[in-house]
Amino acid sequence: MQHIELMDKLCILHESISENREINQIEDTFGFLDHYTKSHFAIEERYMADHKYPQYQLHKQQHEKFINDLTILKTDFSTRNKLASFALCFDLNTWFVDHINVSDKKLGEFLKNKV
Repeated sequence: MQHIELMDKLCILHESISENREINQIEDTFGFLDHYTKSHFAIEERYMADHKYPQYQLHKQQHEKFINDLTILKTDFSTRNKLASFALCFDLNTWFVDHINVSDKKLGEFLKNKV
């Protein structure tokens, strides 16, 4: 369920930037994504650490890259670099789908076998 909400917000952000929507709406979406990703990733990372997931470091690095890229996107947007914002937003959407389909799927299978 959390993944769906995060993906929805990433899509809203992508549309908002491409359609030049109100800055307040875009900033609110950035705020949500910043808080929600940090919270969601922290929960995942706690599960991985608690269950000694062998790919913990790699998975955590992927989370850190996403958070860093989101920060870069926010900076690009605030400096009105629309082209860079749009491209990076697309990359974040792609990253998130790939992350869910590969890394999170492996984590889910690992945890399912542990319980």
